[in-house]
Amino acid sequence: MYRAHFRVRRELGVYSLYDSVDLLRVRSLRYHSVLSIKSWHVSTQFCGALIQGTGHLALKNVRSVASILFLVLSYAGPAGAQEITGSLVGTVTDETGGPMPGVVGTITSPALLGGPLSEETNDKGQFRFLTLAPGVYRLQIEADGFATYLEEGIRIQVGGTVERNVTLRIQSITQSIVVSGRGPLIDNREPGFVTNYQSDAIRNTPVPRDSVYDWVKMAPGVSATSPTSTQQRNVTLMGAGINESTYLIDGTNMTSPRYGNARPRPSLDLVEEVEIQAVGASAEHGNLMGGVFNVVTRQGGDVYRFDASYYGQWSALTAQPILEPCNCPRVETGFERDLYHDFSAYAGGPLAKERAWFFGGFNLHRDFQSQPGADPQFPSEDRVDGVFAKLNWQVTPGLRVMSSAHYDRWSYPSRTVNAFVPNETSETRSGQSFAGTLAELTYVPDANTVLELRASTASFISGLEPVNGSKTIPARLDIATGVFSGGALYFGDTLERKTDIRAKLSHYATDFLAADHDFKFGAQFIVARSEGFYAYPGAVHYLDYGGQPFLARYRDLYSYGGAFDTFGVFAEDTVRLGDRLTLDLGARFDYSKARNPAVPEYDQSGRQTGNTIPGRGELYSWSVVSPRLGLTFELTEDARSVLRLFYGRFHPGILTTELQAVSPGFGPITVASYDPATGSYSTVTAIIDPLQNVQIDPGTRSPHTDQYSLGLERGIGNDWAVGVSYVRRTGGDFTGWIDITGVYGREEVLLPDGSSLEVFPLESDPAERFFLLTNRDDYYIHYDGVIFTAEKRRADRWQLSMSYALSKATGLQSQNVIDPAGGQGSVTVSFNPFGRDPNDITNATGILPNDRSNVLQVLGSVEIPRLEVLLGAHFQYLTGTPYTSFANVTLPQGSRSIYIEPLGSRRLASQQILDFRISKTLRIGSRSRIEVLVDVLNALNDTSEEDVATQNFFSPNFAVGSNFVAPRRAMIGVKLSF
Repeated sequence: MYRAHFRVRRELGVYSLYDSVDLLRVRSLRYHSVLSIKSWHVSTQFCGALIQGTGHLALKNVRSVASILFLVLSYAGPAGAQEITGSLVGTVTDETGGPMPGVVGTITSPALLGGPLSEETNDKGQFRFLTLAPGVYRLQIEADGFATYLEEGIRIQVGGTVERNVTLRIQSITQSIVVSGRGPLIDNREPGFVTNYQSDAIRNTPVPRDSVYDWVKMAPGVSATSPTSTQQRNVTLMGAGINESTYLIDGTNMTSPRYGNARPRPSLDLVEEVEIQAVGASAEHGNLMGGVFNVVTRQGGDVYRFDASYYGQWSALTAQPILEPCNCPRVETGFERDLYHDFSAYAGGPLAKERAWFFGGFNLHRDFQSQPGADPQFPSEDRVDGVFAKLNWQVTPGLRVMSSAHYDRWSYPSRTVNAFVPNETSETRSGQSFAGTLAELTYVPDANTVLELRASTASFISGLEPVNGSKTIPARLDIATGVFSGGALYFGDTLERKTDIRAKLSHYATDFLAADHDFKFGAQFIVARSEGFYAYPGAVHYLDYGGQPFLARYRDLYSYGGAFDTFGVFAEDTVRLGDRLTLDLGARFDYSKARNPAVPEYDQSGRQTGNTIPGRGELYSWSVVSPRLGLTFELTEDARSVLRLFYGRFHPGILTTELQAVSPGFGPITVASYDPATGSYSTVTAIIDPLQNVQIDPGTRSPHTDQYSLGLERGIGNDWAVGVSYVRRTGGDFTGWIDITGVYGREEVLLPDGSSLEVFPLESDPAERFFLLTNRDDYYIHYDGVIFTAEKRRADRWQLSMSYALSKATGLQSQNVIDPAGGQGSVTVSFNPFGRDPNDITNATGILPNDRSNVLQVLGSVEIPRLEVLLGAHFQYLTGTPYTSFANVTLPQGSRSIYIEPLGSRRLASQQILDFRISKTLRIGSRSRIEVLVDVLNALNDTSEEDVATQNFFSPNFAVGSNFVAPRRAMIGVKLSF
């Protein structure tokens, strides 16, 4: 028997509206914002509150599943989550190539809570260290009569598997073999496309410091709706809409059950690593059609650590390159920096030596600014107060428990105030978000088996309040100029909540059916709901045309609600065939049920009356199977060249915004034209009553996308890896509105420039139309992309990461009627009527709204050791987002905004953004240091627009920029750690 020791040491570092058919056609989904909050409390009984109100059946199901999982836990204990850990595996052989069984491996690291772990190699000489916290490790192998093997710089990343195959040589003169990070950078068992940003890159790269979404936006294949904005965080991922991906924090799903986007805003300073699984999510992940954005937070260790940071920006250090974006109707100003402060403080350490550890802290963020053309007396105010806490407990050597909780309270403008959106017409979004891992229990009885049990919860309370404080002054929009006046569009409140319980068993079996297998089996249960109310101030929206009254849209305050339950099971087998080929075979089954629950009744001021509006109960259900197939093949013996193949079918989770469309709390909508003869809006053109002429198809099928990817990655030398990947994403069965009873004609109309446009006038009685939300055969998505990557790991005091994506996304979806600053999505938002009228579909097929055909990202840093100076930079080049012109045409069914050219025929200007950092470190004793830094953001002073006043081709403000990238500015920072 051979005896050896494996030692792993982590290097110490700093811890480590469609509310109106035409109003929203002009001004996008940004106005369906979630509602204003009047209270800041988070109930300490959040677990019960999450389940309360979801119905007796849902509660019964939660209890049943929890009981089953508890019995499983009682039998074998819980397991390790791939969402927050990685693995180190390999084989030990002698010089003849023979396996060395019975070798004892020991790993140690400050990142490895609970002290050293030991395992013996199996009969094939294999060792497996599972559920390792992310970090840089040191590996040592010692055996009697053999030269010692020592390797430093092994980085374990979230969700990754590092493989080391070691040959021990007979000891002679050479006492040891020392290598430094000699293994390839690439993961030779990952069939998809994954990007990891580790703590050193996060710590050293200049970014606007909005939140962790700064890093989500820069990942390869990501297209941010607004790459530089700190108030717009929506992204699409390789063609997938903003509602199609999953967002995790320490494995807890923080995705909105209502819209499918992210709610919490974790501070950058609490993050250990960010993983973006763009393509190839395993069968463990369901209820998504895009990717997985995974945030893993820092943790405490055996040494007490504390760090704090402050960042500030001031008006004197902010450029004003744009002084007049238009013929401004208000005070002409350039970009104004009114206030910017960002402060955070975090601490971690042991609670009980080698048994329990804590990490936690808080951050305060204030960003007050004004866009060109806005009144600088009323800046857009972005506020975030966040707290975080995490506890790790090593119960026994093989059993550990982790709990974490993130809470933030925030407010920011629902719309960007600019030359066309005066301050008094805007609303303030405010709310609070909570995402917590109640308990994640991980049980590792041996090197081959891992069992996990996780219970998590998330709740999001948000609201919308008119900035002017009035709930009676109606909003007005001139659809000829794109200028707002009057009051705000909305006020209201909403609550979203989600409970997620899951279990997973992993077992590694050698020489089973002539191969090595890594089996995974799991089950998941989710229950979620949302409820709230919206109201128009004054119960009406007015649309003018060229300064003259045109249309009115009347609607009383309305309440809404939606809920769903999902149960899923999955099985996956990672098969190692020979020394080079790995197959990933997986399948997932999900059963989901959509419900329209009872909701509270509100009066016209937004106060609950104490009454309840009954819901419609179950609306439809889905039973779907999602197969996944992945392949990796090592093209060379040194495992430095890897071919990757992946295919998978993905189905989304139910989103409650679609279910709200038929809520009995929805009141009727009356659209009326202005009659100059009577001086009033007396000509009724449409009445839409959710109780009479709106329905969700009970046979609604689950949408789907198919992902295909082919990748080649090559390690160069000790520190470089380059790769190229082709990705295709196709999808169908998307939901949308249709009018199943209206009769429409066909005719040509002349536009102001003399051109003609085919339109579809309504010929039947408007009151006889019936709108059905169902799967539309003509809705689809097609994405093709080629992504080139190059990475230089941190070595010799510098690192570099580059990516270039060339892509095209086309299709027809329910959110294809948005402006350039909106967001591409496939969910049919409950108050988005797109598709109900056939004129909506005219020219609406084409390049999707968030498509950026060219995206280049370069980031890196270099240390100058003798001076203790660090230089960091981030450069990005992005093709501008597409948009399309339209014309307003008056038809029997009212005014329609109709595209007059194919979707995506125009683009905003491209963006070239360079952020640069220089920092100086001052050391105080052996453990403490102060870092002083200067970040110059948008150093090239790019002035690209990110939105236009209107897409109305015949408006004097057509394609005039309204929002712009933030200009060149300096940010001063100070970081203290000890």
